[in-house]
Amino acid sequence: MFHLGAMPPVLALILLLSFISGCSSTGAKTEPDTAKPSASAIVAPDAQQNQTPSPETAAQKTPQSDELDAKYDQILKKIMAKQKAEEEAKDAKPEAYRLRKGDSVEVSVLDELEMTRNVSVIPDGSITYLLVGEIPAEGKTVAELRMEIQNKLSGFFVNPRVSVILSKISKQEEEKRTISIVGAVQSPGEIQITDKDRVIDVIAKAGGLLYINDWMGGRTVANLKASYISRKGVKLDVDFDKLLRIGDMNFNVPVENGDFIYIADAESSSIFILGEVYNPQLIPYNRDISLVEALSRSGGFTHKAEKSRVIVLRDSGLGNEFVYVDVESLLYGDKEEQNMILKAGDIVYVPEQGLSEWSRYAEYLMVFGSLLLQGYEIRDQVRFPRLNRRDEYFH
Repeated sequence: MFHLGAMPPVLALILLLSFISGCSSTGAKTEPDTAKPSASAIVAPDAQQNQTPSPETAAQKTPQSDELDAKYDQILKKIMAKQKAEEEAKDAKPEAYRLRKGDSVEVSVLDELEMTRNVSVIPDGSITYLLVGEIPAEGKTVAELRMEIQNKLSGFFVNPRVSVILSKISKQEEEKRTISIVGAVQSPGEIQITDKDRVIDVIAKAGGLLYINDWMGGRTVANLKASYISRKGVKLDVDFDKLLRIGDMNFNVPVENGDFIYIADAESSSIFILGEVYNPQLIPYNRDISLVEALSRSGGFTHKAEKSRVIVLRDSGLGNEFVYVDVESLLYGDKEEQNMILKAGDIVYVPEQGLSEWSRYAEYLMVFGSLLLQGYEIRDQVRFPRLNRRDEYFH
């Protein structure tokens, strides 16, 4: 170890410059990258040979695998987008409540006790407060209402500090939605409905169809064939007979506010069985009934009945028409096509055997049938007056 101070000044200066020059040249050198390879980079020669993709491995990369990768990426992006949307929804602040009719707020002014009032939003959407009078409040937030009151009070106070507190939230009643149902139901009248109600729901709310017990047993008096639902004066394509008797749910349509349902009364539309039967009667028409069934319900033929020439009188719309039916052959299995389906208002007459003057009895029956049909129409108009509707098919 030696000291520069013991040397001559020139020699010391030379040695100092040499030392500085050596340090700078050493720092400028760039040493080769002798860093040791990482553990993952150290691979045995055998392993390196195994990592070389074989032709079979390269062949496995097909367009199908590329398509699967693309689908995977799409699914991953959707999941990430959904997570991001959920996070944003959590971070989002709920929308401020807006005042509605019937709400109440407490308004006060700092250091002005006499200005404290509890006011309500009246039906026209406004509130009334001291000094400022009426202020529109419906649809505004509490903060917006506070600022408006504070600005209006600035003409009466110096820098007023207003507080508005929501003290009561009114219950908003839902709009009442109703449907009218009349006729042969247990509780006819106005029925309140919901968005999910259908035809059967309305009939159930009306107590169901009207049933009676008489000498014919328990039965409904509803004429489902003539029942209908009307919307804005137009009848809908709903077959109540198929819906309620057969259970065809295709006709169980949703109902709307203001709809009208009429369940016809079978007592107002009947089939008349007259002549040589044991129990001449009126059969209420509430479903399809064949000629043989109607005669059976009337007790069948008497011993005087002319079974081969039963007369059915029907109003065709253009006038009364006769239909002659050979029920005797029908009962023996012939002419089954003549077992006609009767309609409301039909008159079935079974004549007596041995009558030769068919025209005289036919004329009598025609007159009787016309009077009977007229009486039936008058009674129908009295009990069920025709409604004034725009539907041209309404009857």
